Amino acid sequence: MIAVSTKTAMAELILSGCTTAMDHLYLYPNGARLDDQIEAAAEIGMRFHASRGSMSLGVSKGGLPPDSLVEEEDAVLRDTQRLIETYHDRSPLAMLRIVVAPCSPFR
Repeated sequence: MIAVSTKTAMAELILSGCTTAMDHLYLYPNGARLDDQIEAAAEIGMRFHASRGSMSLGVSKGGLPPDSLVEEEDAVLRDTQRLIETYHDRSPLAMLRIVVAPCSPFR
């Protein structure tokens, strides 16, 4: 679903003249991965700043999302590092960059 929705959104953006997109993906249900968005953007051919968001505190601990959608902080950090090492292109005008974007930091 993430790949399909990304392709649909990017196609609409391209039709309006947009050449660069950024998305803050921060919930990963049912095995979803940021890689799905990255691959869709590459297929469409759009410059993309892929944001690796996360939520680590569920409702039971004072956070906003259902507990079933939160991730352990160590797992988030490992995956964020993997994404940067695998995909991030720091060159000027790069087609793909990874953005680190945790959200709703509660304590």
